[in-house]
Amino acid sequence: RRKDGEPPAAILIALLVWTLLKVASIHAFCCELCQFIKGRKEEGERKQDILYSVLRREDINWRNQAVSLSKNIAAQNDMGAVNRRAFVIDDSIKTRRGSKVEGSSNHWDHTESRTVRGHQLVELGIVGESGFLPVDRQLFMGEKNAVEKPADKDFRDKRSAAARDMTRARTESKHTMFRRMLKAAIKAGFKAQYILGDAWFGCKENIATALECKLAAIFQMKRGLMKYRIDDPNAPDATAEGKCYTAHQLYQRHKRKMRKAGDQARYKTYRLRVWINLETRANRPPKWQEVVLVLSAPAKDNG
Repeated sequence: RRKDGEPPAAILIALLVWTLLKVASIHAFCCELCQFIKGRKEEGERKQDILYSVLRREDINWRNQAVSLSKNIAAQNDMGAVNRRAFVIDDSIKTRRGSKVEGSSNHWDHTESRTVRGHQLVELGIVGESGFLPVDRQLFMGEKNAVEKPADKDFRDKRSAAARDMTRARTESKHTMFRRMLKAAIKAGFKAQYILGDAWFGCKENIATALECKLAAIFQMKRGLMKYRIDDPNAPDATAEGKCYTAHQLYQRHKRKMRKAGDQARYKTYRLRVWINLETRANRPPKWQEVVLVLSAPAKDNG
C-alpha cells in the first residue's frame, strides 16, 4: 500500500541479476540493490542504466548461462525416462513496430498468413513426462529489411559471444542453427530418444543429423519434390532407379486405404514404409534410409 515502495517485478529482476554477480550473499548485494531497482545512477552529468548495462556486457555469454541454468533445472527435477523424452525444435516470431530495432527483419507469419516485422527466434527444448524445458535458442534474421547494429554501436570485440551470435543470425540458415544447437545440447548432457519438428525442419540433412545423434526423428514433411522409394533398394533384384514417388503421389495412390483410429478421431491415416536417399550431393552414391511415412487427411475429407 505504500506509494514509495518498489514493485515486486523490479525486486524480482534485481534478485535474478544478483545470481550473476557471484557475491557471497543477498546481504552483500543489498548495498547495490537499490541502484538496480531504480535502474539509474548519476555519473557526473551522464545517467547510466545499470541493469541494461549488465545485459549489454559482451564478455557474458548469455546463451551459455541459459543452457547451464536449464541443465541445473533438469538435474534437480525428474524429466521422466529417457525413452519417453524428446527434443523439440520450433521457431516463433515477436513483432516489433520500430524500423530501427536491431536484429529485426521481415518474416512470413504462418499463423496470420502475412509478412510481419520483428524478431524470429529458433528455440530447442526437451519435453518429458513432467513437462517442457527450454534448452537453447538463437536469433534468426531474414534477408528483407534486416537491421544490423549501427556503426557507432558496433561490438567492441568481434570475437565475443554476442558478436558471434549476431553474425550467425545474419549468415546461418535455421537448419544449420538447429543442427548446431542439437549437437551442443547433447554434448552438454541432455538426453532424449526422439526429435520433433514441423514441416520447416523436415529435410534430408536434419534427418541425417538425427540418425548421427542416435535419435528417432519425427518430422512433418512438406508436399514438395522430395521423392520416396517404395521398393527395397537392398533387395537382390532391385534396380538403380526403383519406384519413386513424391508425398502427393503417394497420397493419391493410398488415400482409399486411409482409416480412422477411432470413431472420435479427427484424422484418417495410412502408414507405409518407404526409403529416402539422404545423399544431397550430386554424383555421389545414394544413401538409402528406411523410414516410416504416415499419410493423413481430415476425417471428413472425401477427396
